[in-house]
Amino acid sequence: MTGLIPFPYEKYEKFCDAKWNCRGWESIDPNKDANANSLNLLLGTKTRTEICAESGKDYSEVLHEQVREETLRQELYKAAGLEVPVNQPQLVPLYVAEEMSEPEEDDVVVKPTKKTPVKSNHK
Repeated sequence: MTGLIPFPYEKYEKFCDAKWNCRGWESIDPNKDANANSLNLLLGTKTRTEICAESGKDYSEVLHEQVREETLRQELYKAAGLEVPVNQPQLVPLYVAEEMSEPEEDDVVVKPTKKTPVKSNHK
């Protein structure tokens, strides 16, 4: 017995591409973090993958879970003979297609509303 584990070399690239997510921590002020994350997404300075990773989650898993939940919600409404409400928060990305369309009138766009004054030491 050599103590070696057989390695499937055809999966070498997959093993080298591993990503590790550390444990996430509870936020001290989740409201501020959510607002900052929304702004960073709009500015393009952060990705959804980075935001999820900060809380110890994998964005791909979160997205798949959102799709499963939305599908289940729609199925249950239809099975009960009810119309699926359209005013529910959109959890699944609006633009799943390859081409992104421009936001429509009823799309929610987050914009910063308050400017923070910059203090200066100059008099």
